[in-house]
Amino acid sequence: MTAPPPDDPGSAPFDAGGPLIRLRAVGKRVGRKREVAALRHVDLDVWPGEFVAVTGPSGSGKSTLLAILGLLDAPTEGTYWFDGTDVAALSEPERNRFRGRQLGFVFQSSYLIGEDTAVVNTGLALRVRGVRARERDRLARGALTTLGLEDRASTRAKRLSGGERQRVALARALVAEPRLVLADEPTGALDTGSAAGLIAQLRAAADAGTTVVVVTHDPVVAAAADRSVTLTDGTLTGTAPPVASSPASPRPPSAPTSRLACWTAEAADAARCVIDTSVRSVLLLLAYTLGVAALVGASGLTQSASGAVAARLLDSASNALYVGRSSPPEGGSGGFGDLTGAAAVIEGLDGVEVAAPYLSYAPADLEVRRLAPSAVTWPAELRSEAVVCDSRYPARLGAEVAAGGPLTLLDNSWGGLLAVLGAQAAESLGVADAGPGVTVWVNQHAVPVAAVLAGSGVEALDNAVLLSPPTADLLGSPISATVLVGAAPGRAEALRDAIPLTLAPANPGGIEVSVASDLASLQASVASSLTGLMNTLGWVVLALAAMSAATSMLLSIHQRAPEIALRRAVGASRLAIWRGFMVEGALVGLAGGLIGALAGVAGTIWMAQARGWAPAVGLRLPLTAVALGLATAILAAALPAVHAARRDPAALLRGT
Repeated sequence: MTAPPPDDPGSAPFDAGGPLIRLRAVGKRVGRKREVAALRHVDLDVWPGEFVAVTGPSGSGKSTLLAILGLLDAPTEGTYWFDGTDVAALSEPERNRFRGRQLGFVFQSSYLIGEDTAVVNTGLALRVRGVRARERDRLARGALTTLGLEDRASTRAKRLSGGERQRVALARALVAEPRLVLADEPTGALDTGSAAGLIAQLRAAADAGTTVVVVTHDPVVAAAADRSVTLTDGTLTGTAPPVASSPASPRPPSAPTSRLACWTAEAADAARCVIDTSVRSVLLLLAYTLGVAALVGASGLTQSASGAVAARLLDSASNALYVGRSSPPEGGSGGFGDLTGAAAVIEGLDGVEVAAPYLSYAPADLEVRRLAPSAVTWPAELRSEAVVCDSRYPARLGAEVAAGGPLTLLDNSWGGLLAVLGAQAAESLGVADAGPGVTVWVNQHAVPVAAVLAGSGVEALDNAVLLSPPTADLLGSPISATVLVGAAPGRAEALRDAIPLTLAPANPGGIEVSVASDLASLQASVASSLTGLMNTLGWVVLALAAMSAATSMLLSIHQRAPEIALRRAVGASRLAIWRGFMVEGALVGLAGGLIGALAGVAGTIWMAQARGWAPAVGLRLPLTAVALGLATAILAAALPAVHAARRDPAALLRGT
């Protein structure tokens, strides 16, 4: 089949002996609000092994033409054949494979990944194709040797000179043995000596059978080419006739690569990016570390504290029972006398160590003043729970006297009024001592203060006013009448059943008995609420970490735009770009989760031991936290990954 004539852009594709590249009536319009013609009706043939220079002033459409030839952009009109194939008919995956296997790119900026070595940068296209590491290393080192860079193979790209970086970029373009190398101003940033060396290497590649198309302003580059064409305002002018050249020998087909090999290479690239991008990765890692550590620490410390509170509560109350009546109690000292009688009956039961009766009064029914109500100065006033009891009640709760006489003064036989103040109650009233002359006014009656208790951490003692039994006549009706029973070890449950039958054999349902297990259930409920609150705080920190990570990755896309464009140019698909960002996010989240879980466990153990608590951190908590950190990181990376995958490589290379 013969090639279609130049004036017949719609003709069928040519045979294998024709040009490698054939453009017919190719045009390209750019801009959204106001379209501009970047290319106008371009016809161009490039033969296998030919070295063609495209010259012209800035803005004439040279880079647009190169992007179309490299399948990074598509023409808005006309036809582009590559070796007889209409590239417009290629699907997106086929275009990606075409770029990876047929094309090589060299740009004015080398677009090397600075933290990677020269050999790793050279092998980028091979990694995208899934070539195994050993073979990839061999081919990349061979390409560097050809360009005189064998001694710089293990040097990080950021430590190479400008000429060396551009030679590495050329090695990257040639390593996969492409049929066409496209170079965009490759000598624009080089000194004269480096530029001459690069031109010679491009010339050598063309002499070896690789087709080379170079966009350039440099007349030296144009002079080295087989021929030059000129673009002016998007129109191709001054085209010299093609130089006769022998068709290049066909390249052996590339060895097929598996998807697993490609995915493995992508994961390795993502891991390398996480490791090498020091500042950004460290900040992201720190964010997830803090988030997971906060989650583990909050939950672990809450459980440890709850366990300590429960242990302390149960230690003090595991043998305690609270006995009361379902009907409202009677007021006055007579009511306490009846309660004392019930306590005496209970003390007669086997297994009872002490039975302490007490009446409780609501704060609203109690007015306690430091000074007499008629005092001119405004008196300190306390509204707190009052308890009428004898010495057995505070002794059972572990009260200790800080000032004044012994607790047995509450057992007075002369029927006098006495008060014992808890530590917080005494502080609120301004009472620092106890004894003769120290009084408080209870419902407008002067009551001597017999003792002030030391702080105990028990609310029933610290904020209460304990009154002797005769004081009950001043207070009205109590809200509860209770006997606090101290049982011998292991006897609480049996006494719970025996006490109602002993006190009211005809109506045992009228007696209510609470034991420590009820208190434990209450404590567990409180602990659950506290754990929920602390876990919520941990989740907030983790969510903030995820938001910070997503923001950082979105911002990094602009910084990494050349890398994204370069990966697309060497054959990476949009899906591969998406996977790369997702793997990066997952690796950061996993690493941050592991470090954060370890930090959270270590912090929990240290803080718990410092407070004398038993650390409550099992294996499930840190594993769950790591999984949550990983899941959060994956979610955070999703939007940046989609955004990166959707970026137009041609626009990225143009800096738009």
